[in-house]
Amino acid sequence: DSILNPRHAGTYGGTAESLPQGGGVINLTVGGTLCVNGRATAGLADSSRGRPGGAGTLNITAARLEGTGSISANGSIRNVKDGTYYGASGGGRVSVRLTDPEATFSEYWKSAINAKGGYTSLATLLATNSSSAGTVYLQSGAEAEAQGTVIVRNDNNVLSNVAFTPIPSRVQGGENDVFSKVSFLVEDCGRINLFETMQIESLSLEANTVLNCNGYTLTVRRMTTGGAPVGRGTYTSGSSLFTSGYLLDTSVGATGALIVLGEPSLISIR
Repeated sequence: DSILNPRHAGTYGGTAESLPQGGGVINLTVGGTLCVNGRATAGLADSSRGRPGGAGTLNITAARLEGTGSISANGSIRNVKDGTYYGASGGGRVSVRLTDPEATFSEYWKSAINAKGGYTSLATLLATNSSSAGTVYLQSGAEAEAQGTVIVRNDNNVLSNVAFTPIPSRVQGGENDVFSKVSFLVEDCGRINLFETMQIESLSLEANTVLNCNGYTLTVRRMTTGGAPVGRGTYTSGSSLFTSGYLLDTSVGATGALIVLGEPSLISIR
């Protein structure tokens, strides 16, 4: 599904009707202020019932966003059923666009909009059976289309270190996403995996987050790791960003790279 303009429900947990279904779809357009004081969710309930489906989608457009509630498409916490653990469900998609030219996302709402991956309640299985985060796209009123921020935020458990969020999504509308002016923020043990060579505006990798180049090249204008700016240059396997753990490359031959362009220089000629 598209990351910037998602439209699809979460996948089924399997083919049998008795297995859990995926999360649904909420498409909401509000001409004025959207006030959310409860929970707006396309996530999944915690369960021990069979193989879980994937979380769903919330695609919201409003002039402004207010309230003290939450917006989410989180995966579920899974337990054991009849001695068998079936895995956790992945996070879904959330996209929120504000249309008032002066509207921005408060610090509260930046953290209250989530698409976290599901995980198991069994500590012994956290490292191998937790799921990847989904994506959250936030676009303020002053930002043009496809110039907002994509957030990949997981459950902040350092043991959830296997599943990756694929970037970009290449099916069901994802092939139409344009990211050249989009900023990416990865936090709370989120992990992203490149699936094609691409360019974005900026990338912020917080502590305990990872970008897997996967044999592709990512070009960014600006980048930070752990809050510290990264200097311009080309970073390949064996360089500082790889040895520090923020980047890895699981492709054969580790042929991927990250290129930091830096801000353009201004030259004044008289």
